[in-house]
Amino acid sequence: GQRNNKDISRCARFSQVADKEKRRVTFAIDNRCGVPLSCHIGWQVSCGLTGEPETKQLQTRLDTSASEAFMASASHCEGDWAINEVTWGCDPAP
Repeated sequence: GQRNNKDISRCARFSQVADKEKRRVTFAIDNRCGVPLSCHIGWQVSCGLTGEPETKQLQTRLDTSASEAFMASASHCEGDWAINEVTWGCDPAP
């Protein structure tokens, strides 16, 4: 039967691990839904307090039981940095 998106958001797992010394965050999406998924993830990288944030948007297809990691890096920032505005979601792959 058709799964609705609420089910998808429950069975697709999202995690993030920050590595402050290397100025990066690793995000992962893990497909535990039993169907292939089409997923998207996005985030913003900001340097300093006044820097213009840089937005990243990625799409991926996750087969059943697959997972994928995405690395957000602020290693180019000189001083303060932030990785935020993280958005993600998955739908059954067409």
